[in-house]
Amino acid sequence: MSLRREEAFANAGVHLRAGRLETAAGILLQVLTPDIVDPMLWCVLAWIFEAMGRDGEAVGCYRKALDQEPGHAFAKRGLSDLRERYVDLGRLAEADDRIDEAATAYGTAVLFGAEGEARARLERLSLQRLGDDTPAPSRSEQRWLRFFAARHRLAKAAELLQSGNAAQALRLFRQFETATADPESIYAATARLGAKAAASRVPKPPPTLPGATRILAEVDRLASEGRIEEAAAVARRGVEATSGPRAVQERWQELRFRLFNPSGRLVLPGLGAVEVASEGAARRIRLLDRPARGKAISFHYPVVALAEAADPMLFVHSAWEAREVPRALLELGYDLDIVPMDGGSVPADAGSYDVVFSLHGGFARRLDLLAPGAKRLLMLTGSAPAYQNRREAERVAALAARRPGPYAAKRGVDEVGETRALELADHVILLGNSHTLGTYDARFHPKISLLAPTGSLTRGRHDPMSRPTDHRSFFWHGGTGVVLKGLDRVLDATMRHPDWTLDIVGYPYTESDFDELYKTEFYETPSIRLHGGMPTNTRNFRAATARCFAFVSPAASEATSIAAVTCLELGLYPIVSRDVGVDLPDGCGIVLETCEVDEIEQAMARALALPPDELARQTLACQRHALETYSREGYSRRLRAYLKDWLG
Repeated sequence: MSLRREEAFANAGVHLRAGRLETAAGILLQVLTPDIVDPMLWCVLAWIFEAMGRDGEAVGCYRKALDQEPGHAFAKRGLSDLRERYVDLGRLAEADDRIDEAATAYGTAVLFGAEGEARARLERLSLQRLGDDTPAPSRSEQRWLRFFAARHRLAKAAELLQSGNAAQALRLFRQFETATADPESIYAATARLGAKAAASRVPKPPPTLPGATRILAEVDRLASEGRIEEAAAVARRGVEATSGPRAVQERWQELRFRLFNPSGRLVLPGLGAVEVASEGAARRIRLLDRPARGKAISFHYPVVALAEAADPMLFVHSAWEAREVPRALLELGYDLDIVPMDGGSVPADAGSYDVVFSLHGGFARRLDLLAPGAKRLLMLTGSAPAYQNRREAERVAALAARRPGPYAAKRGVDEVGETRALELADHVILLGNSHTLGTYDARFHPKISLLAPTGSLTRGRHDPMSRPTDHRSFFWHGGTGVVLKGLDRVLDATMRHPDWTLDIVGYPYTESDFDELYKTEFYETPSIRLHGGMPTNTRNFRAATARCFAFVSPAASEATSIAAVTCLELGLYPIVSRDVGVDLPDGCGIVLETCEVDEIEQAMARALALPPDELARQTLACQRHALETYSREGYSRRLRAYLKDWLG
């Protein structure tokens, strides 16, 4: 991927996390010209179009990916899911005798390339509409000829629409409608509805990066002339007009800081005035209203350090937690530099620091910057490195024994580097529980304190007490390293019961070796629904979990699984391993001891067999416990108490 496309992909990701789908699509379209060979980016664009309801354009992107890489797993899955979705819609409409809607759905599925059932059902509905007394073969044949002629026009129109030629696409849509305008034919209704739907999806030109560049140039010109209020107004209008890009938002934030005082003062609630400066990826924040007690450096995420509480990026637990650390250090009276956690962007004139806060071991590579006696605080978000590497190797070996085929470990940890950082640290905060602590060498225990992390925000929660009793699907949610996190075992247990359903939110298909091993389960098993990755604070995530009553998380190594915390807070019944790092209320949920496939299967069966009242009671108790234990307010309070006690 070229540097320009990498930047576009990163910018699009920011807008995706914030829910600004159209802006993200526009950014990708700036670099994804039809001649660009990058199947995965075409698939990402297809996924965005799907989320926007522009399924025809999504199909075009998936087909482009398959043209570039025949057999591309993500593209195949995306096309298959789209087709199956319309077949499902057709079945539901047909069951309710909504024949026109059913035929529209089946026709769309056929248009997207579905064969077999969709085509047969569409033909049967057309014959049904013609009546039993009509000579079926000849009339049916005539209508099929018209249909496929129109289908060819639609396919051509979709290509034109994808390439941006909306005018010619609309002309073909009109021909489509005219060619099938037979009031007795089901295809006429299909064509009219399809044409109107497609016409309504003609994309508006999204905000472009060159436009953002012009806004920034104008803002910088006005600011350089000292016209700060005018510059801020231009930046604000740019944010309102484009919902980004991120560069415009950040510039607006900087100008807002400067509007408090021409010298660059920013007043932070509960903290007072500070001066903010940027140097590359780093941020420098200096106290103005009181003398600093020292100088601190935080190896973390500079971009979110001064984000406002309502910033959409903060729905992710890690972003919100990364915002709390620098604010806590500032409240304690330290001037602060914030640099990326790899330690590679420390300001050149940094001098020496009195306090260092490091997420994992980045600080160990910059010991030259610490003053004699500097206090070193390390935050860890995983099990002990040696433990995690061993556990993943065991899981990979067990998978090979059950299902021969290549699979490489995905979550290897640098044991030497992380252990050295652990030895050099004065104090350690571990985001886990007592089981997580037990994975570390006992000689480190005296300097390790436990801190409960937070879950990611969701769009509302499920109420365990009012959940319909027919919502009986299981749920798996996780990130990279799906064998370490036990997805293979959940799939194997589910496949033993054709009547069980499993919904999966994550990116297992990006692990191509795993995708190949489980292609039958992912793409040929209707009871297993692979939704892909999605932000937890979206309607899509809520819809993916709507029919789920329990989540299964047999991970082999975590600190505290944020996916598990999020599922608990969402209101799902837990079936978890001890390595997930969550403590459940007594008598509630199921804790797996071995995580063998047989044990997981038995646990899932036990959950299904629970009486509805008992299931609701246990789930509600787990939800309430999680909301209290892993709350953002609790994290903020405990973090500040720890730092105050340690730093004095």
